[in-house]
Amino acid sequence: MTPKLPELSLLETRVLGVLVEKQRTVPDTYPLTLNALAAGCGQKTSRDPVMSVTDVEVRVTVDRLRSLSLVVESSGERVMRYAHNIERVLDVPSQAVALLATLMLRGPQTVGELRINSDRLHSGRACRLERVRAPPRRRIRCAQAPGRDAARRTRRQGLGGCGRRVPDAANGVN
Repeated sequence: MTPKLPELSLLETRVLGVLVEKQRTVPDTYPLTLNALAAGCGQKTSRDPVMSVTDVEVRVTVDRLRSLSLVVESSGERVMRYAHNIERVLDVPSQAVALLATLMLRGPQTVGELRINSDRLHSGRACRLERVRAPPRRRIRCAQAPGRDAARRTRRQGLGGCGRRVPDAANGVN
């Protein structure tokens, strides 16, 4: 059984998302140094919302995530490096981690956007959304935003979202 985790802050989810993203997109530099992690958190592309964070804020966040066993620390040549431990802690497959990281970095998205945006994090195999869907009590369907052609979906625990629940009769989600 998976241990119950506390709700994560926006910066905590961003740090975890960056660690997963960089592990899969730039494996030569993974695990990340504190400076690389702070740069990834402050990145302006493929992020919603865009954040401006300091090294100190990232360090405090990494320490908190280490206490939850979501991040592990290792010694590099001259500096400490950090890696995520999400697959073991949450006991989920790597394709689910790719979807979670996409939600952590980009916020609520349509199912189609999730497929497209998570493809680079789980290359070689298409993500099967049917296998990694959260139980109904943990999913939220956000109301369709003005100017959008489809409703967004997000997970409740620590990933932010629209803040209100909208019935989704097709999926039986409240």
